[in-house]
Parts: sequence; structure tokens; C-alpha cells
Amino acid sequence: MGRGGTAEVDNAHTWLQLETSEVPGSASVRLAARPVRRLFIRQFLRHFDPAVLRPTLPEVAEYRLGVRELAERERQMIPVFVGRTMSRA
Repeated sequence: MGRGGTAEVDNAHTWLQLETSEVPGSASVRLAARPVRRLFIRQFLRHFDPAVLRPTLPEVAEYRLGVRELAERERQMIPVFVGRTMSRA
């Protein structure tokens, strides 16, 4: 994405990564990071209209799922996030 992508695609890609990327560390570290992550995502989305970003999520998800180094948990979370988010449209 990034190179040559529209702002909507780039911002939707960032949103997808923020929502689905694994936080490294122990279970307690991941649990402690959860509220901070939610706050960060809310702050990020204050700058964009999710209704404008949503239509690009399937394209962004397809691109992200093509990343070979993607962790299995992230691979599983992407369609869940996209499905949940698209149903809010």
C-alpha cells in the first residue's frame, strides 16, 4: 500500500493493522496493552470517517493477507475484523 495508494487505502491499512496485529509479549503484557491500544485506535479514527475507509477494507485485507510473514493469529483476525466492521456500514 503506501506507494501510489489513495489516502483512504493507506488509512484503512493502518486501521486494519492497529486492530489485528499481535502485541508481542506475555499474556499479561497483551492484556495490559489492550486499553491503551483501544484508546490509540479511537484517537486515530477521530481524524478519519470510518464510513469512507470501510469500502477499502476488503482490498486492504487481501493485500495484508498476502504478507508471508503474517502471524497465524493475525491471519485469523483480519477476516473477523473486516466482517464485523463492514456489517456496521
